Amino acid sequence: MPTTNQAINLEIRDVDIEIDQFSLKVDSLLLPKGTTTVLLGPSGSGKSTLLNCIGMLKNTSKAKLLIDNKEVSAKEAHGKIVVIFQRPYLMQGSVEQNATY
Repeated sequence: MPTTNQAINLEIRDVDIEIDQFSLKVDSLLLPKGTTTVLLGPSGSGKSTLLNCIGMLKNTSKAKLLIDNKEVSAKEAHGKIVVIFQRPYLMQGSVEQNATY
């Protein structure tokens, strides 16, 4: 798996998720290179859902992920960004398949 330590501009657009009584809508969120962003909020406020969208782990039909102003696919995103959760998010398959997804 190719890795890079190069900083990137990351933007997510058009997030619109509804799950039961929960709704998360984000028109645009820009995370400029060289900055640190903290997501704070109570349990159930959508922090993990937003991170799932950024990590392209949650499929939203409208959401777009841009790296350095270029829209990227889930596969391209997985080679450039890493999202680490408190609880592991593993898919079926080997450890190597999960690490390189």
